[in-house]
Amino acid sequence: MNSRFIEHNNTKYEVPNTWEEFVNSMTLKDIQFNSIKRDRFEENSHLIRLLDSYFQEQHSKGKFTLPELKTMENESIAIFSDYGGEHKGSKYNSYSFLFCGWNHCYHISEALMKVREKYDLNKNEISFKNLDYGPSFRALDEYLETIDKNVYGFSLTILIDRNLSSLFIGNQNIHLLKEIENAGLGHWHKKAAEKLMRILHIIGYVLPLIADSNQKVIWMSDKDPVIQNSEMFNNALGLLKAVLKVYSDNKYKQIGGAKLPFEDKDIHTMDLLSITDLIAGAVEQYFTTEQKEGSPFVKNGAEKVIKWLANSGDFLKKEVVLIHNIDSKLRIEGVKFKKE
Repeated sequence: MNSRFIEHNNTKYEVPNTWEEFVNSMTLKDIQFNSIKRDRFEENSHLIRLLDSYFQEQHSKGKFTLPELKTMENESIAIFSDYGGEHKGSKYNSYSFLFCGWNHCYHISEALMKVREKYDLNKNEISFKNLDYGPSFRALDEYLETIDKNVYGFSLTILIDRNLSSLFIGNQNIHLLKEIENAGLGHWHKKAAEKLMRILHIIGYVLPLIADSNQKVIWMSDKDPVIQNSEMFNNALGLLKAVLKVYSDNKYKQIGGAKLPFEDKDIHTMDLLSITDLIAGAVEQYFTTEQKEGSPFVKNGAEKVIKWLANSGDFLKKEVVLIHNIDSKLRIEGVKFKKE
């Protein structure tokens, strides 16, 4: 056999000679921003237009990359999401997403199980709320390092000033609530619908940049006021299918979601979902305290998450952006945390 190739299912795959070549092979070479449908772009929220302009600008400067999630026979894109900023006194809403190759994740389960066994985590969830739980706190450094080394994906976190309450469901398009209800996709109150539209449109925009029609899509989100039960989650999935058509003509093999957030979570899914929970909580607290107190402060343990966000891993790309109103104009800024 040629030492530069391996064969699997009658297909030959080139074997990288160095670690750098392997990392490079798992990085998307050319991000196809033109794959996003733009015929209805102007009618979409400022949120997506800002995100699109920021990504394109950073990419043109060589400062924005995405993972290559179509290699090694990856059949499915898994999307994990969690949110922060609902508590009284919060200055920002945070939306954290992890887009990753589901078939690429087969080995991370074993790696994370070793971390759990080492720190006696049993079936306890690693979460922002419970960072003061001894085993979770002690395991955090190794948990984050394991995610960095083993997840092929894109971590995206968006903070939005809570004063920007109507990016989607404003007075001019309040009729959307009735249209959603008439389509049989549930009855949504304005606040819940606004949050859900933000979540779904972010997914709808990012997915075509990293996924093909021949791949499956799996969305997993923790229990949240906008998806409190299986019925609401199924309605949200129906809305996601409609939103995906706004941004792409991709005909995904399957668009589904795990009901695990509402029932018994398997450890593998829970550990991947935990990273979005940790980021959403830590980043929101960091910026809320900075605005209220003049300097950022986070609870014990959360500083590890902030430092972890400072650098992308070999295979996990990370991006944090802040959207707020400056001089009566919406602006987006990239957030670069310091390692130390």
